[in-house]
Amino acid sequence: MAPRFIGLDIGHASARAIALSPTAGGGWQVLSHATVQRRLPDGEQRPLPVVLSELDSLVGFSRGTLCVADAEHNILVRFVATLPMPPERLTKLLRLELLQHADTTGELAADHMAIPLAGDELIHGCALAQPAQIHAFIAELSQAGVTARRVHVGAAALYNATLAAPVTQGDELALLVDIGSQATRVALVGEGRLLGFRQLSIGSDLFAAAAAKQRPPQVPSGVAGAETEADLGASQFKTADKRPPPAREDTEYVVLDETP
Repeated sequence: MAPRFIGLDIGHASARAIALSPTAGGGWQVLSHATVQRRLPDGEQRPLPVVLSELDSLVGFSRGTLCVADAEHNILVRFVATLPMPPERLTKLLRLELLQHADTTGELAADHMAIPLAGDELIHGCALAQPAQIHAFIAELSQAGVTARRVHVGAAALYNATLAAPVTQGDELALLVDIGSQATRVALVGEGRLLGFRQLSIGSDLFAAAAAKQRPPQVPSGVAGAETEADLGASQFKTADKRPPPAREDTEYVVLDETP
């Protein structure tokens, strides 16, 4: 029987699971998948054990190797450059570099992967989380009857979606964006390789709230509304011939980046 791998992605608004099996040709076969909402119609959050129990009945977590990713815990991403060196020495060097992010007990919840970029230096994509949060999350999963071998970084896992259906050709680059309710995952892919990833603490809830603040007030109906619309049309007519001021050559552009 072919091995079975199950991915569980727990978001703020919904939880999703998919069961996969490798094929003889080197591809993947989707065996089952399901999505369960985490919020009730009134917006109240449903208990996580109830949500996971529903997904388990649809996908069957115990019938394969399970890996989990979630959007509730912040992930810090750093890119560290090193010279080529033996694996054991490289592991020690990266640990020393990342120890500044360890908790008060010296425990470190982190992992790294090599970024395939040309050059004399090696670039390592490092993902870090708070150990106490990860321990609490694994304990919460265990109480719900879910045993996960590891917690995955959802932003980096976006790359896996391109293995079955490549999104680029040649030297093209693609930016994969997964917008959740309170977090957004981004992955940069090119030539069948993962070149970068990031998790941002901004999601569709914040976008919707910002759009609501900018939404113009509704125009009242009736005669008064018609007069308001006429006034508005006249104002637009008067300003239609105004051209925007020319761009200044000394204009400065500020790029915002979360890289520490």
